[in-house]
Amino acid sequence: MFAKSTTRHSPSSAFISKISDMLHVGELGRQALAVMAILCLIGLFFVFEASTAESFAMVGHQYHFLRQQSIWMVLGVGALVLGRLWPVSFWRQTAVLWYGLGVVLLVAVFIPGIGLELNGAHRWLNLGFTLLQPVEFFKFALVIFFASWMIKHQRLGAFLLFIGLPALLIILQPDLGSLLVTQWIAFGMYFLAKGSIRKLLPFVGLGVLLGAGVVVGSAVAVGVGAAGAAQPPSSTARQMNNSPITLSRRFN
Repeated sequence: MFAKSTTRHSPSSAFISKISDMLHVGELGRQALAVMAILCLIGLFFVFEASTAESFAMVGHQYHFLRQQSIWMVLGVGALVLGRLWPVSFWRQTAVLWYGLGVVLLVAVFIPGIGLELNGAHRWLNLGFTLLQPVEFFKFALVIFFASWMIKHQRLGAFLLFIGLPALLIILQPDLGSLLVTQWIAFGMYFLAKGSIRKLLPFVGLGVLLGAGVVVGSAVAVGVGAAGAAQPPSSTARQMNNSPITLSRRFN
């Protein structure tokens, strides 16, 4: 009597469904995977748009940085799959170790001979064969640590201590973008863990004021440096020159 309705899925949605089924995630997990896939594709597009000229000048073709970004994206997806299939108990038992290692790496950027200073910023570790930006590892460690810690605790004092020490180290680098990302990660997880937002709001306001001070200070420093430069590089050139591939070639 009634025609049987069928739902057709696009190739991309079918692929995401297969991945989500393999990782044993629910509907929320599927949505998160879809958002991640969209962000990855947008990132590839903007990397290509911003780096074609610099890539051609460096290696003779315009796809160098796009290829590098694609390789890291594939490695990231592989790490996602491996991390999801790994026992959850492992991450809970080693959460403190990940956090501690992340803080140690943030300190290491200030050690002469290990940390690499570039344009007054201490953001990289020179491993000899490649360069490592510790704050990227710390973002991962922060998620693992708070996911484990907040199951049992939402104490405001301890929470502020756990985010305050690395925030100070990131400010000293300085790296305002990474500071904002790590703080929003921490505050978002605290909110999802049903922490007291009312008690947290004054500290959020203080953090905004401190962040504004860092922005103003950085703008003044950049303005002073630009005043003494004859021909400041373009924003694209600065971004590409600070990439891990370019830095590795420059210092190896």
